[in-house]
Amino acid sequence: MNYPYLFQKKLLFFLLSIGTVCSALDRAHFYSTCPMWEEPRFEKDYLGSFDVTIFTGSACEGHGVEECNPICSQSQYETPLLDIYGRHNMHLLGENVPGKDLTLFTDITLTNLSLIPSRNEFGHLSFCGKFENWQTYFTYTQNIKRGFFFQIDLPVRSLEISCIGYRDLSPSEPEIPNINNPTWQSFLTIFDDILTQYNLNICDYKCTHVGDLSLLLGWTKNHEKTEVFDFVDVTIKGGVLCPTGAKRNPNKVFSLPNGYDGHWGFPFSFDIAFGAYEWLTMGVHLETIILTKKAKELRMKTALGQSGFIKLAKGCATVRPGPIVRCGLFAKADHFAAGLSFLIAYSYARKGDDRICPSNTQVFSSLIAESDEMFREWKMHTVHFKAEYDFTRENSRVGTRFGIFYNVYARGQRTFQTSTVGANVGFDVSLDF
Repeated sequence: MNYPYLFQKKLLFFLLSIGTVCSALDRAHFYSTCPMWEEPRFEKDYLGSFDVTIFTGSACEGHGVEECNPICSQSQYETPLLDIYGRHNMHLLGENVPGKDLTLFTDITLTNLSLIPSRNEFGHLSFCGKFENWQTYFTYTQNIKRGFFFQIDLPVRSLEISCIGYRDLSPSEPEIPNINNPTWQSFLTIFDDILTQYNLNICDYKCTHVGDLSLLLGWTKNHEKTEVFDFVDVTIKGGVLCPTGAKRNPNKVFSLPNGYDGHWGFPFSFDIAFGAYEWLTMGVHLETIILTKKAKELRMKTALGQSGFIKLAKGCATVRPGPIVRCGLFAKADHFAAGLSFLIAYSYARKGDDRICPSNTQVFSSLIAESDEMFREWKMHTVHFKAEYDFTRENSRVGTRFGIFYNVYARGQRTFQTSTVGANVGFDVSLDF
């Protein structure tokens, strides 16, 4: 038996399987759907692959917090894009904010506004906007031997929020307080001055930057000696996610991180696929990313009633992000017309609650900070459609793949309703030694 040859074969299979499963990387974010994962990789020693995926999408609406409307239909969970964390409560914006100077008209107005009794949505603003994104994934995968492989993955993102505006939700009925309250009208007049004083702006946001770099190792196995299925393929992988992406700017109200906001991560995934009838492939995908804690400067609530993106107080805190989990199912008509394949899949993604531990507990309360909807879990359901053509010929050392796909946002919580469309091209090179 040729043991060196068997070792090489298994190592290559491992590397291939990691390279094809691309979802346990910097992929799942609340602001956009992402392409689905790949099937377990083909087991072949020294097979190298380079894949480029590009896609785009936009949204003007989001899904908010379902618990607030437990008896409403799904459509009533929809919100303007920038209200996914609730309406912006300006009525209590200045409550308990440290460092206020009561010789300044801006801080006097904030203080007087917070003393007015609450009624309906008095002092609440609803913010709208348009989100657009372009994303490109560069992925290199190299099989070694005995099913093992390594993968390097780097996303590049252009994220933009434009057409930002707000609507006053204060009641117009004769009962007071109402929209004509003098203090409230003074607040609206000097709203921009208040934001400037606290080093905040609500201008349009755009950032183009790399995301988080992933370095992975994996193992894959193609099992064809089965009486029930044509084959059973299994792939597992794990590695490290490096925080190379641009971080959220706490002074820009609607800024977005291009990765996982400076946190290191450890992604793990498991994939299994079954073949039947010589053309049908079905599979299951499971993944998680564990993010490490990090001390950072961020905006935090100073009163339980505050809501939305806008917070005046800024301080240091240790953030423990919740884990990211993604699972999915797929069915594929494999090479049913020459090299043409068609795939449909469903995925569910969720990020858990963040834990916030403020450094200055005299100013900030962990209980109040963690009540912020921005630190609560988000969920997203996506339906994926993909068509791909494989130009690779039998016994060829170089192969090319091209595909187009559409990722349909189905439902979510604290997420933008961003469906995406895109294409991918891949090159496989078989290196024989």
